[in-house]
This record gives sequence, structure tokens and C-alpha cells, in this order.
Amino acid sequence: MSSYDLPIILVSATDNITATKVISELIDNDVEDNKYKEAGWRVWRLENKYYEVCVRLQALPDDEALTPTLPRADAHLIYLTETEGADVAEERRARAGPLLRRGAVRLVLLDALAPTGALTSWATSVRYEPVGLWG
Repeated sequence: MSSYDLPIILVSATDNITATKVISELIDNDVEDNKYKEAGWRVWRLENKYYEVCVRLQALPDDEALTPTLPRADAHLIYLTETEGADVAEERRARAGPLLRRGAVRLVLLDALAPTGALTSWATSVRYEPVGLWG
């Protein structure tokens, strides 16, 4: 199976270091499928009692050009530090928009306990689910 056949989760963050850190936290490096490392993809193998699936996590840092050949993504995670708010989230959402499939899962990961009023309003209006990482 080609890595292009895998579902894709985009991870938007300030820079590649931050996006890679978030991806590493999600994958936890224990469950990463090593056969895709040669291609440079970060692949997360999810298994439970009923099924098994591999998904590709792709960093989408603010400071890098978009990859036009990237297939449409099935999910988008926006990572926000405690100093970033709805304005930054909107910039990242708009940037990733052309790369997302219709009906893609949309999450905002907050390096905080819970979203603030402005961020909650923004998330509701654009159908992103805010998730506080420390809550």
C-alpha cells in the first residue's frame, strides 16, 4: 500500500518543530509503523479489538509553502499555544482549507485548560472542536 492511500491528518502549528512535537506526542513513537519511515512519512498505527488502521500525520507549519501534490486530508488539527488565539486559528484554518476533504474532522488543540470566549465563538462558527490539552 502506498502512503498516498492512507488517510491524512494535517497538523497546523507555528513551525515544523512544534508540529513535529505534536505529531510525536500523538504517535507516542511506540506505535509508529516503521515501514513508512523510509518514505519520510509519519504514520500512526491505531489498533483496537475490532479494527486496525494506519493514518499519515502531515505537518503544516505556518512558515512553509503548501505542497500542491498533497492529497486531500481527512482531518485537520490546529495546535495553539496559550498566547495564540482565534486570529491565528483562522489563518491556519484558511491555509489548510483547500487541502481538506469535505466533511473532514476538525479539531483545535489548545495548550491550555479550556478555550476562551473568542476562541469558542470562532470554533463554533467554523465547526472546529476545541480540545484543552490540560483539562
